[in-house]
Amino acid sequence: MKKSKEAKRSKKRVMDVTSGQRFGSWTVLENLGKYADKGKSLQYRCRAICDCGTTEKVLTYNLLNESTKSCGCQSVKRLQEHHASKRLSYKDRRFGNLTVIGEDRIKKVMEDGLHQRYERRLLCQCDCGNQTSVTVSNLNSGSTISCGCSRKKRKSVDESETMLVTV
Repeated sequence: MKKSKEAKRSKKRVMDVTSGQRFGSWTVLENLGKYADKGKSLQYRCRAICDCGTTEKVLTYNLLNESTKSCGCQSVKRLQEHHASKRLSYKDRRFGNLTVIGEDRIKKVMEDGLHQRYERRLLCQCDCGNQTSVTVSNLNSGSTISCGCSRKKRKSVDESETMLVTV
């Protein structure tokens, strides 16, 4: 069975990737050649550096067909820009004893290889004077209403009531 001209051309292009070539945010450092993963066919890989400084081994085919454009740093940047344009302003809003005083950060909380999840955190000032970082979802759901001082007060009140009952 003869290989099609397109298959031969694609293979030649994969082998011809050289150091210094750019693909999206990637710059090829060196062509690593063929690589056989367990149970998979031979694939060509290269070592590349992203504009953010991350160095990784990348499948050459993925660079050529533009299915990978960065190490993931561009996804975080796009997410931050998206949230900046769509986000509600929480500044000076009160949630229980907490007053939002500003943005804290967007933090990656999970990555399993296929999925990434980020959470937005806000910097809040508690009525007791402490500052704390709280997720937007915890503020909106009401599961966080203080820096922890109300829990301490509630515990001390419960203990004093218990002492009164037992005496």
